[in-house]
Amino acid sequence: MLPWAALPWLVAFGMRALRRGGWREPALIALIGTTVGSVNASSLIYAGLAVVLWFPLAAWLFREVSTRTMLLTAARIGVALVGACLWWAVALVVQGRHGADVLQFSETLSAVASGSPASEAWR
Repeated sequence: MLPWAALPWLVAFGMRALRRGGWREPALIALIGTTVGSVNASSLIYAGLAVVLWFPLAAWLFREVSTRTMLLTAARIGVALVGACLWWAVALVVQGRHGADVLQFSETLSAVASGSPASEAWR
């Protein structure tokens, strides 16, 4: 849920980064991404789509900025976000390759495929 809670902040700072330029807003996006993305990386990607979708709208539909400015801002955000999230992304790759198969113990096929009884659904 953290990436979805951060979604309005990501969009707001993305809009400000596009309009103002510089590194302040990309750095703030990177800090937010590091904070919420290390919990669930796939949700951060989906929440980040809102920022990515805003850029072409601002450049081509609303004509707020040029295409060059849009691409430079996207590059700044990408560099800042990758740099800030590298610590948990590398740890995730290492754990995936060399760590224990957690899903084998926590989410077995029979547990996932079976339906929940009414008492559990109510609880």
